Amino acid sequence: MKKRITRIAEKRKGLGAAVVLLAGLLVLGLGATVTTAHSSDNAKQLGSSEQSQEITDQSRESTEQSQESTDQLDTTAQPSDTSKQQDISTLPPEKGTSSYGWQINENLQLLHEDKETGKTEVEVELSHFSMYEECIGRCFVDEDTAYLAYLSPETQLITVQYTTDGGKNWEITTLTGQMTMGVGGISLSFADESIGYLLFCSEPAAGKMEKTLFVTKDGGKSFKKVADLDMRNHPCDMQFFTQEKGFLITLNYGEDPYMYQTLDGGKSWNPVNVEMPDKEAFSYVNGYSLEKKEGSKDEAVLILEGVSLEGKIYLKYTTDNAGTNWEYVPE
Repeated sequence: MKKRITRIAEKRKGLGAAVVLLAGLLVLGLGATVTTAHSSDNAKQLGSSEQSQEITDQSRESTEQSQESTDQLDTTAQPSDTSKQQDISTLPPEKGTSSYGWQINENLQLLHEDKETGKTEVEVELSHFSMYEECIGRCFVDEDTAYLAYLSPETQLITVQYTTDGGKNWEITTLTGQMTMGVGGISLSFADESIGYLLFCSEPAAGKMEKTLFVTKDGGKSFKKVADLDMRNHPCDMQFFTQEKGFLITLNYGEDPYMYQTLDGGKSWNPVNVEMPDKEAFSYVNGYSLEKKEGSKDEAVLILEGVSLEGKIYLKYTTDNAGTNWEYVPE
């Protein structure tokens, strides 16, 4: 504003001088007329220059304002740390792949740590049987005893491989009956050193999946068929606490139950629901993992996957009485 007032004052001074000069030129005659013409042209050029300077100043101010607006937009578009934290909080938890010194690594190798020497060695190359971890059943009973189950690529027979001396020696049991369909998943669970259950699920085909449950009562030396399960869902994990009592969780992708319980050794299964903090917020619920705690016969951890339009949330539950009660554990 001060610059503009100064320019106006200068214009007025220049106008006064021009008037005086014009009067003098009228007296001087023709020569004065020529001089006045030149003075008038100079005055016009001066006014034009000042106007151009005003336009330049205004343009510079407009450019600076545009740059400020652009800076504000750039700042708003940057993601906040809060959104990153929310993404991390919904990441799926790791499923248990190690217990009693046994571990399955990312290369699908079964490792075992010797409790006396502390040395870890590769016991079995699981990738020879399948490239998918869910297609290889495993159960680690103690530091010396481990079971593996897979569909043999050579014979297409369900094969159980196990050790009871920390991996020094391995035994193999083949279940009778060749599978006509590929493997979709295998679960293994032992209630004690002798009694264990194996659930074989075929690859889904035409909307169907074969689900066959087997039991061993001699520590894996032989297996006997218990039942063909008729549930529509896709089983993803299984745990038996006793010879009669066990739980099965499923991927249901709908309104079907996400967990079942048996009280007769797997002959029949009934749906089980656990209390949820906000069940109405989920479109449906999947089973995610079910793991018994190391060294305990009655304690276990259950993870459920709640699915909504906004994404997935993982809910943790624990039991200390073999699944009679499940307690929600806020994360």
